[in-house]
Formats: sequence, structure tokens, C-alpha cells
Amino acid sequence: MVFFIIGGRMKKSLKMKVLKKQRIAVLVGHNSKKTGVFSGGIREWNYNRDLAKEICTHSRTFGILSRVFYRTYDQEISREIGNAYREIAAYNPDMVLDLHCNGFIDPGANGCEMLTNGGHESTRIGESLCDYITHEFGTKNRGAKILGRHENGGLSVYAYSDTPACAHIPIIVCEPFFLTNPKEREMFCSESGRIRLARAILSGAACYWHDRKKRILPWDHKK
Repeated sequence: MVFFIIGGRMKKSLKMKVLKKQRIAVLVGHNSKKTGVFSGGIREWNYNRDLAKEICTHSRTFGILSRVFYRTYDQEISREIGNAYREIAAYNPDMVLDLHCNGFIDPGANGCEMLTNGGHESTRIGESLCDYITHEFGTKNRGAKILGRHENGGLSVYAYSDTPACAHIPIIVCEPFFLTNPKEREMFCSESGRIRLARAILSGAACYWHDRKKRILPWDHKK
């Protein structure tokens, strides 16, 4: 039995059964020294550290195994990211979820987006995550975007896939909201908002894995 989030509540999907437990490697973006976006008294790294713990706390409910990984500060960022992905490789995950928050000089910038390298179905997983997150919070769906290797975030989405033994693993840089947007910050950064986000992410992953041929959105089902 798989659980999906619909309107903030957990409902059972009778049509989907867990065939095997999938593994998500949850990587907390940035590091404890260089923490990323800072807005409204909240640091991106601190928020995503707590979100990663929530994902792991709730993942088994969705038939998913998960483990949290961290980056250790290095003056050479490519080495920092590479070291983290070498640890992740030993876990042999079915997906890497690299947690971030968006930020922009305009506080009105808003919405959810997923960044990928466009390969190995990562874009379709990203679309599923966006669908569930934006349905849960009623925010703008900016979709899954393919990054170039040298764009901001490109180091993450290409680092793991550059390892031949792991080239088939999808990597998604998850940017579910703008920390610099006061309304989104209020919605997502409360304890209840963080739990809702963790469950929405897990719902999107479970939905994708249990119906790869077509995207099932439970709220669209006819009664």
C-alpha cells in the first residue's frame, strides 16, 4: 500500500502496490560554513538539514528508504561536491535529491522548480516532484529545467553521472520555493510546512516510481 498526499492529508492509493523499496540519497546542499541563501533570519543550509531529517523520518511510510548526506567545506567546490558523491555512490541509491532553496533580489520571485541534467528520467521525476509540491502548497509550478554543465548548479547534476558505474542514477536539484519571498518563506519554513514539504516530495517520488509510463495525479482521478 502506498500513501499519497492530497490536500494536506494522507490517503491510500488502492491501485499502487510497493514492489520493492527504492532508495533516495538526500544531499543537503551547500555546507555548514557556506550556507547558501540567507533571508528572514533563516539560512538555506539549516532549513534543508531539518528538511532532510523529515524526509528520512517519513520515507518508509511511502515504501522508500533514505539516508542523509552532507558536503564538507573545501576551498575547491568541485572537490567538495565530488567527495560527497563518492560517499553517496557507496549507498547505491535509485535517486539523488540535492536539497536547496531558491533566492533572488526581487522578493516577488516565487515558485517551485527542479534542476536536472536531462538524462536518465531525471526530468520526469523532477516534473512529478513539482506537481506534488505545487498542488500541496498552491504555488507556481516552474517545472523541471535542464542545466548546462557550466551553469549554476551544474556541478551537482553532472558530478554523479560522470562516474561510469553510477551514470544511470537520476540527480535532481530540488528548489521547492524562494527563501527570499516572504509569503513562501512563511508557508514552507514553519514546522508543519516542512513536514508537508517532506511528504509532498516523497509522494512525487513514489508516484513516479510506481507508474513510469504515465504521470498519475491522484487529485485528477474521477470518482
